[in-house]
Amino acid sequence: MKIGIVTVYKSLNCGSFLQAFALKKTLIDMNHDVYFVPYYKFANSFLDVFFQCFKCLLKCRFGLARFILIRYIVFRLAILRNFKKCFLKKNCDVFVFGSDTLWNFADTFFFQRKKFFLGHWTQKRKVAFSVSVASSCYSDFLQEDDIRCGLKNFYSISVRDNFSFNFVKKISKREDVFETLDPTMLLRPKDYSFANKMIHKRRFLFIYHFGKISDELVEELKAYAVSKNFCIVNMGSPNELADENVVNDPFKFVQYIEQAECVLTNTFHGCIFSILFNKRFVTDGFSKKKIETLLTKFGLDDRSLYNDNDFIKKIEMPIDYGVVNDRIEIYRKKSLDYLKNNLV
Repeated sequence: MKIGIVTVYKSLNCGSFLQAFALKKTLIDMNHDVYFVPYYKFANSFLDVFFQCFKCLLKCRFGLARFILIRYIVFRLAILRNFKKCFLKKNCDVFVFGSDTLWNFADTFFFQRKKFFLGHWTQKRKVAFSVSVASSCYSDFLQEDDIRCGLKNFYSISVRDNFSFNFVKKISKREDVFETLDPTMLLRPKDYSFANKMIHKRRFLFIYHFGKISDELVEELKAYAVSKNFCIVNMGSPNELADENVVNDPFKFVQYIEQAECVLTNTFHGCIFSILFNKRFVTDGFSKKKIETLLTKFGLDDRSLYNDNDFIKKIEMPIDYGVVNDRIEIYRKKSLDYLKNNLV
């Protein structure tokens, strides 16, 4: 069967790239012919990157300009090598929408492209898989008839978090809404075979964090790294806290988590890959609905860092990954069954 995937696959974001990568691999393993339906994205274009770098150079921020340029090159090459575009949508038998926050219509990017991400352009079967509405408000949906109609026209719908589950059921008035895993969790650690390549000689604490890290948490991180003789590796914008700053790269992101001694993250996929590779981790991203659902689903609520001074206490708390892995297998089977049953 020819399947067109409708998702955000051109973003310079490790999570967005890897969910598209994992869904593609899952569908190929089911013996489907997989394509990606192109969409128009004005952010992160070459001109955007050029002007970002130019502004950095004017401010003599040469390191940041280099980071922005290398990140763009890394992602563009990865996208070109891994995501085959589908220019003739009429040749596809079915379209799978997801994962990612495709229905976060409080966000300008998704709202401006709502007809695309709701599939108004096709009459063929539309299957939503592990879509999220992020932290949208009901008012963002209720005022838009085309959003409600678009949801009703899906052959089947699954979402990836409890908030989206209740939200979509209420807005669409559908009872056949399912909750499934993010595509990245459909794969097992062995499926990310590229992660086995040694990426660092020293034992390290890995940070994948967006936004400011508080001064209190910085001191905790430094003290812990010294006490364990770890170096600190940071992926993202350069941070003086780290012994080593590395440019965002979706494949290296997985490698660093797989080989880290422990992880600090405030991102959804930072948590997911920490769980998949059975790492000690903590997150201060507990205010995000998707992270909250993820941790609760696997009995990991104690991974949330509510007090920045508790990092050492939290990171040292053991995780019973035997129980966690059993739960993952149960949800993985349900999620794969959902895809199989709706792609026949």
